[in-house]
Amino acid sequence: MVAVLVRFPFAVRPWALPALVALYRDPADDRREGRRHRTPAQQAIRLLRLMLRWFPGRRFVFVGDSAYGTRELARFADRDRERLTLVSKIHPEANLFEPPPPYEGLGRPRVKGARLPKPRQAVEATPRRRGMTVAWYGGGTRRVETATGTGRWYKGGDRLVPIRWAFVHDRGGTHRDEYFYTTDATFDVRGIVETYTGRWNIETTC
Repeated sequence: MVAVLVRFPFAVRPWALPALVALYRDPADDRREGRRHRTPAQQAIRLLRLMLRWFPGRRFVFVGDSAYGTRELARFADRDRERLTLVSKIHPEANLFEPPPPYEGLGRPRVKGARLPKPRQAVEATPRRRGMTVAWYGGGTRRVETATGTGRWYKGGDRLVPIRWAFVHDRGGTHRDEYFYTTDATFDVRGIVETYTGRWNIETTC
């Protein structure tokens, strides 16, 4: 389901208004009935493609949990980066690289540049993390420590996808460490975290 977060003057928090729904089928059922199986991320791409087609003048920020944080969906968002941004969770061991060097005319062009530290490695190498207070799940705020970085996410046989990732450590110790990312590298850490935690309004409304 794709829901749109809307603010009403009489409500404290945004409401999630369902916009489109796709039926997810169990892989075993699809195999038994000879249907092509679509993952949650692939279903989301179908629905987002419709939203982009129906509302050509609108720009969307799609927020999904780890099931939607795939490179496939990130690549789809990057193809239409002027109108669609993805914010989700990323694996701390994601492979990140610099952009490829300019082609010198000899051999095959390189598809990626030098390897960058994985998000977990970059966090471990950051002795001083930035502290801030951010909006949190379910309303209210939370004091956190953060670190961030950029890179091109790579998977063999596919092109690079530029992202910004953000690490968040809850200083209160009640929430596990999280790694988020966005396909819009102009987002700052606060924007990434508060955009993601805002998705809790979908859980409480729907």
